[in-house]
Amino acid sequence: MILHFGESYDTFFSTNHDSMLAASTRELFKEIDADGNGVLDVDELQILMGRANLDTSDIDLHASIMDMDADGDGNVSYHDFEAWWVKQQHQQQLNPVAEVTVSKKKKKSGSGIGDAFVFLSKEIEKQKEDAARKETSSQILDMVDAFKGLKRDHLEMLFNALDVDNNGTLDKEEVERLISQVLKKGTVSPLLLETLWLEMDGDGSGAVDINEFATFFGVV
Repeated sequence: MILHFGESYDTFFSTNHDSMLAASTRELFKEIDADGNGVLDVDELQILMGRANLDTSDIDLHASIMDMDADGDGNVSYHDFEAWWVKQQHQQQLNPVAEVTVSKKKKKSGSGIGDAFVFLSKEIEKQKEDAARKETSSQILDMVDAFKGLKRDHLEMLFNALDVDNNGTLDKEEVERLISQVLKKGTVSPLLLETLWLEMDGDGSGAVDINEFATFFGVV
């Protein structure tokens, strides 16, 4: 089975990006705080700059630490970083800049620490997206495997049981109920539902008939 991730996946993430995928401030902080001591230091910022393939001077790194250290105690705690990062995001919205481009051959100089954090945020988002894609693919294959070897007449009985409004087709709500029952999930993720629906609704009519249902599960 070839999963059509493109349309459903892109639509899902474009509409749910802010609430579900944007790297949280705490995730960013934990990713940078390599020694896990709860504060950020110059060495950790230097590692971040290298990870983003950006150049900066030690003077600029120390200046960044001072800028983040809102309470002036000499340490960049999570609360210091949170206040600084919110401010950075607000400034970026007011004055959008070109996306950070990473070159493996040459480091980009003259870029601030904010660019490095933007890079890391996008990296974390990408990791989340890849994990969601992998999990969804696995769940759909589990759905198909659950009905392997099922006879056509038994599949039709299942179809009729799902078709609660008796209109001869399944809608998304009815398909969602099937997913929940098979995978034993109380809540079905929007991405899983949209991806499976795209696979099942072969003609794109917005409803799944018995032939599309049987084709999805490989029952003839």
